[in-house]
Amino acid sequence: MPSNLADKAEAAPALLSVADESGLPALRAIALDWLVHNYAAAAATPAFQALSKAQSDMIAASACSLLGRYHDLLHSLAHVDSLPSPSKPE
Repeated sequence: MPSNLADKAEAAPALLSVADESGLPALRAIALDWLVHNYAAAAATPAFQALSKAQSDMIAASACSLLGRYHDLLHSLAHVDSLPSPSKPE
């Protein structure tokens, strides 16, 4: 099992490919999530460069979806009344 970031960055694209080829949606979701959250490390690997265009597009779509969810969350928080200032102890 990979123990450091570089090993995981090399393994994750391969796992995504295996998951796609084998029809394993749970493994695909895990690999995709890891790739989105560790994109910089993974994108520098030969294994990432070997991904198909469809797989690269899937990573980009997942990252955009995550960004959209964060944006929506921040937007909803902007409309929440701020908490009152804590009172000073007497």
